Formats: sequence, C-alpha cells, structure tokens
Amino acid sequence: MQNKLLAAVAIFLLCSVMHGQASPTAARAARQQIAVSVGGSITRKIASNGLTYDPTSAGLAEGSYRFNFNHWLGVEADYDYFRNSQKFLTSMSTFRLKSDVHTLTGGAVINLPNPLTKRFNSFLYVGGGEMFFVQPNATSFESQMTPVIAFGGGIDVPLSRHFALRLQGKNYLYKAPAFGAVSPKLDKYAQTLVPTAGVVFNF
Repeated sequence: MQNKLLAAVAIFLLCSVMHGQASPTAARAARQQIAVSVGGSITRKIASNGLTYDPTSAGLAEGSYRFNFNHWLGVEADYDYFRNSQKFLTSMSTFRLKSDVHTLTGGAVINLPNPLTKRFNSFLYVGGGEMFFVQPNATSFESQMTPVIAFGGGIDVPLSRHFALRLQGKNYLYKAPAFGAVSPKLDKYAQTLVPTAGVVFNF
C-alpha cells in the first residue's frame, strides 16, 4: 500500500510540474473530456491452496472525466460498475456469490501520435484505486474493498468538434476477494480485462 501511495504522489507531482511548465499555446489547447461507455468484464481464472477463483463475465458501464494539461499529458478519473457471480471451486464443491462490483480509479494519460492515421488520437493509461465488492442481499459474507492497479490504452475517433468515439481496453490487477472466509483462502492477484466503447464529449 505504501508503494502505491508513493506512486500516486509521484504521478501527481509530475502532472503539476508539466502543467506549470506548459507553454501558452499548450495551455490554450488543454481541454476537458467526459465519456460514457459500455463494455464487459472478463476475469482470468486463478488457483491456489486447492481453491479456484473463476468469476463470471458480465456487462459493464463506465463514466470518466479527463483533463488534458497539454497535447500529450493528462489525468483521468474513472468509475466502473458491473454485477457478476464470484465463483469459487474446490475438489468437492462449487460456490457462487453474487456481487455488485464498483471500481474507482485515477491515473495519468499519455497521448501518443497514431502510427496508422492522424485521424485517430491514441493514448495510454496507468493508475490505481479501489475495487468494492458489495453484497446486494443480506448474507453471512462480508462486503470487501481491495486496492487495484489499472493500465491500458485506446483510441478516440473524432466525430465532430465536440464529440468522439472512444474504443478502450483496460486491465485491473487486484488481490482475489475472500469475503471474510478463513480457509481455504486465495493469495494471488486476479486480472480482469475491461474492453469498452463509448461517446466522448469535449469541452
């Protein structure tokens, strides 16, 4: 957790320095973006200590806000929501626990020239935050919050002066949830792929 905090502070300081050193032209070119997207969550199966974690895939909704300091550097805040079944398997049984999953992340965006065409705006994203597993119904299992590392990239395809189509793929790395169980318990990182497509409003 301390390493993640230091990384977040470093990203913030880098963004602050770049904002302060931006030329007047770059400052005028800075813009804000709000995006609404839909997609899916696909989690890779992992196993440890005789227990397999294999959550179901699900549809996903995402909202994001991005501020570009200049033509190549920005910061972004994201919120994702999906509902799936957290599935645990042992040699003797299978257990499913339905969960509402909320993900709050923030990070740095690096805008890159697209090698294929100037019409597309390519970008890379790296950051982190928290993932919340909430039980929608009263159960004997605890809701859980776990730190998450987020990274990925995508392209924006301009449709008009104020609107664009965004195609994006992100990865989430996080410790597999235990929901208060004592044993058996996973001690591995899970990886969730989140492909999305949505509309961007530039202002």
